[in-house]
Amino acid sequence: MYTIRPIFHGVFIDFDKSLFTYKQDPGVKIDVPLVSYLVEGDGLTVLVDAGPPNPELAKGMTHRKVERATFLKEELQKMGVETEQIDFIILTHLHWDHSYNLELFPDVPIYVQKRELQYAVAPLPSDSVPYCYDPRNGKPSWFTGFQQMRVVDGDMEVAPGISLALLPGHTPGIQGVRVETEEGVYLIASDTYPLYENYEKMSPSGIHVDLKEWFASYEKTKKICDFILPGHDMRVLERKIYGVKEG
Repeated sequence: MYTIRPIFHGVFIDFDKSLFTYKQDPGVKIDVPLVSYLVEGDGLTVLVDAGPPNPELAKGMTHRKVERATFLKEELQKMGVETEQIDFIILTHLHWDHSYNLELFPDVPIYVQKRELQYAVAPLPSDSVPYCYDPRNGKPSWFTGFQQMRVVDGDMEVAPGISLALLPGHTPGIQGVRVETEEGVYLIASDTYPLYENYEKMSPSGIHVDLKEWFASYEKTKKICDFILPGHDMRVLERKIYGVKEG
């Protein structure tokens, strides 16, 4: 059995909510956290998403400012984990706010979906910003981990109690991470459901490539987990750890 701890990377201030709730709440402003997850148990320490760039690099990125930005290595150390202790990384998708910092983990296996990698290499012009290129070297955020990538084609178990679930819609190859815990099965759903509201109200994100696939992924989600953990909801940070029965 595993536990899951959210890792805080920073926040987008005054984010237009309609970007996360398709055709709903235009003009409503919310604060949006950038979050990844640490999965621990059965002798494994697993990082799900590697977050946005460090604060120094984030300052030079003009398309969206990250406030209260943190250094991933320092956040892990606060949790009692060194980068060398990470056994493998799962990237839910390759948008910039989920796939930086891979240089901290040389030789660590990185799981990514085939469809996602193919699209990230040459996205449509309308998707070029979220798959943005690193201003330091002109390469995409995930490129430093390319040689370590284990390319997956569909659903797969990566360790006993941890499995990948292809959930296209937000991007062509976004994947969720299904984790067995004492509380039940959690799905780290990432930006398939940026907010709990997306799942609770069957409301797609405003950022998507295929609505038909999103609704199919929604139906799939209901069958494979007891709880979800979304990609950008402040409510996630109300608990320091998931997967442990209270009391």
